[in-house]
Amino acid sequence: MSKIFSVFLTICLFGTVYSQSQYTSENPCDNAALLFNAKKYELAEVAYKSCIKTDPENPKTWYYLGNCVYNLKKYDEAIQAYDKALATDPGYSNALLRKGYTQLGMDRYEDCIATLSLLLNQDPSQIKAFQYRGAAYMKSGQNEQAIRDFDSVIQYSDPLYSNFLNRGLCKLKISDKLGALSDFRAASDLKPGEFTPIAERVRIYMSLQMWEEGIADASLALARNPADVDMYFCRGYAKLMRNDVNGADLDFNICLQLDPNHLQALKNKVVATVSMQKYDEAIMDLTNLIKKDSKNANLYLQRGNCFLAAKCFDKALGDYSQAIKIKKDFGEAYFNRANIYTNTQNKQQACKDMQYAAEIGYAPANAYVVLLCKD
Repeated sequence: MSKIFSVFLTICLFGTVYSQSQYTSENPCDNAALLFNAKKYELAEVAYKSCIKTDPENPKTWYYLGNCVYNLKKYDEAIQAYDKALATDPGYSNALLRKGYTQLGMDRYEDCIATLSLLLNQDPSQIKAFQYRGAAYMKSGQNEQAIRDFDSVIQYSDPLYSNFLNRGLCKLKISDKLGALSDFRAASDLKPGEFTPIAERVRIYMSLQMWEEGIADASLALARNPADVDMYFCRGYAKLMRNDVNGADLDFNICLQLDPNHLQALKNKVVATVSMQKYDEAIMDLTNLIKKDSKNANLYLQRGNCFLAAKCFDKALGDYSQAIKIKKDFGEAYFNRANIYTNTQNKQQACKDMQYAAEIGYAPANAYVVLLCKD
């Protein structure tokens, strides 16, 4: 038993010594490097500072200390360490690059741009510097400058998804929609499963009234993210513009299931249901919209039209009157109310409303004034 314990103790002690010896060196800088490579950053920080005491003018030691404290999320200290490295060696490209990258992560965009511009002035082959500076330009709203930097990255390095995506977003900001489309397609070619470039293409297609393309890409986007409200709305609206009212109604319904407060989906669903002559459903939807926007004269007009189509004349009359109360010069509401009065044999009021609709410039009323007011 004692022999077994002795062997076990020897193994444990040997293992401990071996473990410690991995990070033990006569040279403290070598020891710091070993600790850093093992991702023992807190211990590496102590070791690098010890190393600096013996050689405070070594830029590489300051640089690696900067990397070490960066990994500990001590970003201000990291920049101070990179500055110490640069004070000794102003042309130290790695220190400039890491300093600029750290400033980018701290949202110090103008500082980042200045640092990386200094680096690129001395070494224009630094592709990562173009990439990081492009991101800083993009974040600070300097889109044309960002595009130039992303151009350099894309031209001189292997194509990366993020560079095409970011350049496309910048082009979109300066209204270069066709250029943005091209970049978003390139981004999708590199990462076909990514949702963002497809969704951005959908929004561009919608703005260009390219309905078929919008429908196709919205379907691709929804295959990747089946719960995206905006893509259901965009596809539904594109279908509505293509007179696919049934498909539009389906998409707007899904959109509203995901977001019951999506007013644009509800308004466009009304257009689809009216086109399908589903007046009861349209009236219910318009009633919900009126609850949310009770001062909107157009909503009362639309609901009045649905009541009129359903031959509910009293309710239609009430809605047209409410629309006129909200909007005194609402020619279409006067015109439609005149039609209600005609159907209910109130010719005097019908004539009055039709005359007023014509006087305020509602052109369709002109032809009816003579017919309604001939007596």
